[in-house]
Amino acid sequence: MLAPQTIIEIEIDRLSYDGGRGVGRHEGMVVFIPFSVPGDLLKCEITQVHSSFCEAKIIEILKPSAHRMVAPCPVFGRCGGCRWQNVKYEEQIRQKEGFIRYALRDVLAESAEIKMVNAPQEYRYRNRIQLHKKRPAVGYYAEGTHDLVAIDDCPIADLHLKTGIDQLKTGYKDGKYELIYAHDELRIKDLSREGIEFSQVNPAQNVNLRHQVMAGLTEDDYKYIYDFYCGSGNFTFQLARAFAKAQIVAVESNDIAIGRAWEMQHALKHEKLATIHFFSDDVAKFIKNIEPTKKTLMVLNPPRAGLQNTVVDKILELKPQNLVYVSCNLATLARDLNKLKSAYEIKRIAGVDMFPQTEYVECIVHLSLS
Repeated sequence: MLAPQTIIEIEIDRLSYDGGRGVGRHEGMVVFIPFSVPGDLLKCEITQVHSSFCEAKIIEILKPSAHRMVAPCPVFGRCGGCRWQNVKYEEQIRQKEGFIRYALRDVLAESAEIKMVNAPQEYRYRNRIQLHKKRPAVGYYAEGTHDLVAIDDCPIADLHLKTGIDQLKTGYKDGKYELIYAHDELRIKDLSREGIEFSQVNPAQNVNLRHQVMAGLTEDDYKYIYDFYCGSGNFTFQLARAFAKAQIVAVESNDIAIGRAWEMQHALKHEKLATIHFFSDDVAKFIKNIEPTKKTLMVLNPPRAGLQNTVVDKILELKPQNLVYVSCNLATLARDLNKLKSAYEIKRIAGVDMFPQTEYVECIVHLSLS
């Protein structure tokens, strides 16, 4: 019987998409071990025992995995950020494909192809980070605490953000800040006074994300395209270029994001685009008033909570010809696809690695009426 402080030897089989920890078995019990790598043989100490699993910490690496590497970050394992810098990148991608396959096992055939899209950059990809300042230090909180882990640089952040870190150290009061490098400009936002606006933080990989959303959309005569949870139009304008004859309705509840979408629409007014109508509204409320129409495409990019039940029910009532579901949460994606499978079948699926060195993966699923 395993108990806290028990010392065990264990081999790591895989990584978990719920927390990114290594997973092994000892005496039939699942054991989760942070910062372990598939293939590691470890000496571990049990830290917590639950009804169906245990947690443990590494005491000694008895035999390192072939997939293990030395993390380049000096605070790896202490800051609350990326957990996979000690895992070679090709193994990170293999694990993320496994996450998708496992999460969607009830709706995806075992032989189904999953297109995995590697990130153009394994490091220096983030164009925005959030930091805390407690004079004289600037850094991230250690996971699950308010203990500051001081940094001089962050290897997953755009190199221009290092300038922002240096500026924070010398010219700002204590607090929480967001550093952003976009359009060749560095900005530092005081989050006690300014809100956080969602946007993709990996610009180079976002190009590939948009491509994967558009891939497989061969119909050129959609009458209506609904882009729900559209943000500031990340997919909307791509759709408008590809389907110039369609009427596009884009809905987002964040007023700031919709304002940026309107600004972009004005800036692109000379392009030959489909007619776009942006609405600042809650999708669950907006969708209630839509009438069924033929030749309709619906793009869904909900937050981590996934689709509300009323949205799924309305989709099943409307029965748009095609759906593209973009998700950052495999658990809620699986839940929603299990509901949609009564009317839809999966035609294409892709995993886009937006966040190298972490367990997170973006998943794009194309569906058509059965």
